[in-house]
Formats: sequence, structure tokens, C-alpha cells
Amino acid sequence: MPLDEDFNSLKLGSNSTNRHKIIVGVDYGTTYSGISYVESTKTRLEDINVITSWPDERGTSWKTPTRIAYVAENKDLSSSQWGFSVTPRMKSYSWTKLLLDKNTPLTKFDDNSLRDLYGEGLLSLPRGKTAQKVVEDYLRYLYRHLMHTLEKQLGQAVLKSTPIECYLTMPAIWSDQAQLATREAAKAAGFASRPGDTLAMIAEPEAAAIAAMKPNAGPDAISLLKPGENIMICDCGGGTVDITTYTVKSSTPTLQFTELCPGIGGKCGSTHIDRNFNRWMTETFGDAYESVPFERRGPGSRFMESFNSAKRNFTGKTQSSNTIEVGPLTMKVDSSEHYDEDERAVLLTKDIMQSLFDPVVVGIIRLIEEQTKAAKKKNAQVSRLILVGGFGDSEYLNKRLKHWCKCNEVNSLTCPPDCQAAIVRGAALRGLEGISSMYTHCHFHYGWSWGLKFREGIDKEEHAYITAYDKVKMCNHRMHWEVAKGQSMDANFTTTTGVAYQFDEGDDMISTLSLYSCSRDDPPEYSFDHGVRKVGVIETDFSDVDRSIIESKYDKSKKMRVYKIHYDVNVSFRGATGILEFTSLINGEVIGKTSLRRE
Repeated sequence: MPLDEDFNSLKLGSNSTNRHKIIVGVDYGTTYSGISYVESTKTRLEDINVITSWPDERGTSWKTPTRIAYVAENKDLSSSQWGFSVTPRMKSYSWTKLLLDKNTPLTKFDDNSLRDLYGEGLLSLPRGKTAQKVVEDYLRYLYRHLMHTLEKQLGQAVLKSTPIECYLTMPAIWSDQAQLATREAAKAAGFASRPGDTLAMIAEPEAAAIAAMKPNAGPDAISLLKPGENIMICDCGGGTVDITTYTVKSSTPTLQFTELCPGIGGKCGSTHIDRNFNRWMTETFGDAYESVPFERRGPGSRFMESFNSAKRNFTGKTQSSNTIEVGPLTMKVDSSEHYDEDERAVLLTKDIMQSLFDPVVVGIIRLIEEQTKAAKKKNAQVSRLILVGGFGDSEYLNKRLKHWCKCNEVNSLTCPPDCQAAIVRGAALRGLEGISSMYTHCHFHYGWSWGLKFREGIDKEEHAYITAYDKVKMCNHRMHWEVAKGQSMDANFTTTTGVAYQFDEGDDMISTLSLYSCSRDDPPEYSFDHGVRKVGVIETDFSDVDRSIIESKYDKSKKMRVYKIHYDVNVSFRGATGILEFTSLINGEVIGKTSLRRE
């Protein structure tokens, strides 16, 4: 469907007051994205539908590529394209998700081999568009496809009268800025745009854990989870790998679990095998390979689809055939043991293929070992390792990790069926059964930068100021760290901070409070120190508050009244939306209008 297609018929609101809902899971990934849905009247895991039919996909697929091509930049197009509709010939954009966090160091990904493999649109933006806008455009396609699928499956009347409860996944270690930007992009794209519809965020490892552990919970489970078991979830995707360990609290009658220790992640997904393959091709064939048009060797080409098939089926040195053929690819090669000119096939040996895999597999094992050490510091032994994600069903990866489990007293390694769809299934399960981790761990320190009493000989004079109301010398930019990194948080975890806001008669009655985060183990003292990141500015608008109830006095020097409001800012870390939520209160009553302004 073109980006500018009219779809007003799908944006129909619900006036229904019944409890029947459509629960949707959306896995917006770095390389691929997926959607699941289920009616709230259903009760089984098998009732969750994962969309496998996508525009221009020749067969069926659990996910569609996270790529978009704009009509303005492709003269042969009559409309913008997305997912499988984007061909290697088009100028397109991919991996935009990673650009949502403006603090992501682009040079970390910006190497020649990666851009050569994925094209110039990798981690770049069209002129005049922000990362959030590109994500919004792509998510608008997902939303339209979701609504089109639901209307076809359920009928327009049912869809019109039924609210949609959507859960959108996000990396657990993502910054708050990126989380907020994703939710804003999704809402602008149409999610939760109908009356009665809602949108919440869920961490990808938690969604994966819900889907992976659910089959092993309940009275009918074959391999029942036991209270006290520590289950490590390893989500191996295309661009990233995320690992989190959970402790089972109960498996019957309902699944309950907590996060044992903070999750970790790394950019060592399966696309790095593609990058290694691209490097090997360049080193082996040189200009003969590099001169091949991008559309014949880039993602989506028959050549790379052939390599992806070989990659999925590779088992290591035990593989029966020593030669692995990848093609077709026409190259002008004089003579090479690695190229069959008649078949137009690249010939890889088992050793060469393994050399492409091993750096990636070693990186995953290092992450697993780091998470295992964190568990042991809490006197916990991991009993099961569950692999999910697109790379999770790799035969070679499973073989290597089975050996690792045997050497490290991990009882079992499992890879659920259709593991590529685990996250998007888990997101829907979150809404269907209300399953979530009872406790998680804070990935950052959180605190405020506000005026504190000036310390002579310690604070710098350039940061000093005098308060208008009390005439007290204060210091700006000092940090007050409210929440510690690694702190355990239950579903109701909130923090409340008292604030005094002073303003002159005639001023806008908008109080601001800057919220900061820090990933360092020992957070610094000032907001401008290295490692401190500004989450945003919490703004509370008191314009509608009756000034007669606000403390005030007449300032003779200013010849006007000055005011002072004492109020509390409440920050919810695990609210209904799944991201930070803010309210302002006076004497326990919500007052004013509170919002977060990202900078």
C-alpha cells in the first residue's frame, strides 16, 4: 500500500463498553518487524495469530524487513514502498531504529563493509526527515497492514466496535529518549488513534521470556518450570543479541517470575555473519565481486537469499558435504577454486563457513558468560538456556551452545518452535494474560539537577545564583540521584520528589525540572559531567491554579508580588504505558498539567 493511500475507513472508533478487545503485539526490530494479534476471549497460546502474509512476499514469513523507500527519491516508483516491496535497486533506509537514540555513536557501525552490504541507506536519513519521522512512516505501514488484516479476518463491523490494546517491543537497555521517541512515532503512525485504543511498551527480553516460558508453565506442561529455577533467555536477532536471566516464582496456576539481574546486550547478531561473508567475498574476488551491481548481491537478492539458506542449514564440520554452493552470481573471474563459472556459484568450504560464524558465536558466548557471572554473584545457578530470535534456530549456534551448557552445568538448552516469532507472541501474551516480570532492575541512575545551597570553596561561582523569593545563594547543576542503577523495581515502583517553584507576577506559571540518567557505576556530582544524559524536562503548567491559594509576598525592589509553590513530582518507572510517566501533586492531589519535553 502506498504511504499516501487514504485509509480513513480503518480509523474507526469504538463506542463499545464491553470487555472484548483485540490484543496486538508489535515487534519493531532493527532488521525485521512482526505483528501478532489475539481476541481477549481466547485463552490458549495457540490462539495467538502471527501475521505471515506480507505485501510482495513470495511465500510466508514471520516478519517483514524493516526497510522503507520513498517515492521522492526513486523516480521509477509511483508510491513509497516498505518491507518486502523494497528491492535492492531502490534507494532505501534501514536500521533507522538505532538512530532514535541520538547518543548512539554512528562510527561504531559506519564501516565500509557494512555499508557495502546494506547500501547507503544504512543508518542514514533522507534529507529533511528525522529518525523519529522515518520510524513513524514505517510504522504507519505496519499499522495499515495490521488494520487491513484484522478487517479481513474479523470483519469491518467487529473491528469498528472492538478496542485494540497494543504492546510495542523495545530493547531493555535502550535510553529513555529512544523509548519515548518510539512511542511518539507509533502514536503518530496511527496506533492508539481510535477512541478506546491503547498503546504500551514492553521490553524485548521480557516479551521473549513470556513466550518461551509459557509452554513450560501450567498443569499440562511436559517440562514444568519449578519455583527457584533460573532461566536465561538469549534473544539472537539480526542486529543485536539481548540476554536476561529470570527466576521462576511459580508456574501453576499462573506463571510468575522476576528478573534475577540486569540484562545485557551486544551488536553481534546474525547480520554480522553477512558482513563477514561480504568481507570474504571482497578479499577473495576483489573487483570481480565489487563491480557486481548492488541489486544482484545486496539484501533481498537471489544471491543473498541463497547464502541465508546456507547459513540456516550450516551445522559445522559434521556437515555431510564439504562444499557449500551459494548463487547465482555472475562474475568475471579468471580462475578460482571458489567459483564455478558454469553454475555461477560461489563455493565455500565448511572451514570457510565456520570462520564466518565463529566471531559472532564467540561474541554471543561471551555475553552469556558475563550474564552467568552476574547470576553467580547472587549465588544463583542458571538451569536452562532458551534461545529465541531469528538466529536462535541456527543449527551451528545451537550445537556450540549445547556444548557450552554441558561444560557449565546448565541442564538444558531449548529453542522453541517458530523462535523468530517469540517476541511478538510474548508481547500479545503480555496483554492476554497480564504476565510480566514481578521485579526488574534499573539500568541507569536517575536524578534531578536543581538548585542546592551553595558550598563556599567547593562549588564554582559561575554556577551561583540568588533566589528571588528567599534571597539565598544557591548552586545550579548539582545532581541529586534519586534512583540507583541496579535497584530492584516492582510493578508499582515510583519515586516522589518535593519541588519549590518561584515566579514573579506576570510570569508564565510553568515549572520545569530536568531529569537526568547515568549508566556509570558511580554517578558524578554535576549534570555537565561525563556520562550524565538528559532524559528531558518535566514541565508542570500551573496556569489554571488559583493564585490566591499560592504562597506569595510583595517584593519592594521588584515592585510586584513574587510567588512560591511547593509541590511533589511523582515519577512512575513501570506504569501502564511501560515507560516513564509523570504527575505533579499538592497535598496528594494531582494539580496542573505535567508532561515531559525531550531535548
